[in-house]
Amino acid sequence: MPRSFQIVEEKLREAEFFLDSFNETRYLEYRAKFYFSAFVSASRSVTLAMQASLGGLAEFDDWYAEKRSVLKIDELAPLFVEIRNTVVHVGTNPIDVVPVDHLRDFLLSSFSGNTPEHVLILPNVGDEEGVVLVDASATCHRYFRSLVQIVFECYENFKFLVDGQ
Repeated sequence: MPRSFQIVEEKLREAEFFLDSFNETRYLEYRAKFYFSAFVSASRSVTLAMQASLGGLAEFDDWYAEKRSVLKIDELAPLFVEIRNTVVHVGTNPIDVVPVDHLRDFLLSSFSGNTPEHVLILPNVGDEEGVVLVDASATCHRYFRSLVQIVFECYENFKFLVDGQ
């Protein structure tokens, strides 16, 4: 094993730290963009750290190839990879951006107090060209839980490689 599995655990804790910090911010607060950006970068690095830790071991490589197939069709994983790539490589951050198509509904729900603290634009699964405004915090939490599940499954499958004791 080239690297300790501890790097995976640390990346998971780093993502959780930035997610918790993001959740403590308010709508349009500048720190929200920073914490969201850090969360998507840290969360993306969790699976990369797993590969760095266990990659090259035949049984892990086979297991991870299967997991990658599952992640590619996952509802959120490809979107978060795309968001991370845009945030890191382009510099734009989609948090709290409300498209014109959704502005009226967003403002009406804001006045009634029914909007989430932070919003995120995601593709509308039922409409190839449409987008939907979602609760960013809830969406990030769902994605984070899926990462925790993958790390847990990895540990369960390779616990004796991770920790021989």
